[in-house]
Amino acid sequence: MIFKDRSLYPQTVVMDDLYSIYSNGDIQFTMPGELYTDNFNEYLKGNMELDDFIKESNRKLDVFLNE
Repeated sequence: MIFKDRSLYPQTVVMDDLYSIYSNGDIQFTMPGELYTDNFNEYLKGNMELDDFIKESNRKLDVFLNE
């Protein structure tokens, strides 16, 4: 249902209705807070440098987004 090419789907009433519902949809991902909040708290406490916080956050987000 996420393909914009309507020719991929059979011409039936059910498929027409499903296509009309899903054709304007979008996919959203919510990232869990623990991906960066633990390290952010460590940065706020002074236990982690800003550069290290950014590197570690980028690493975790890359792993999460590439799963």
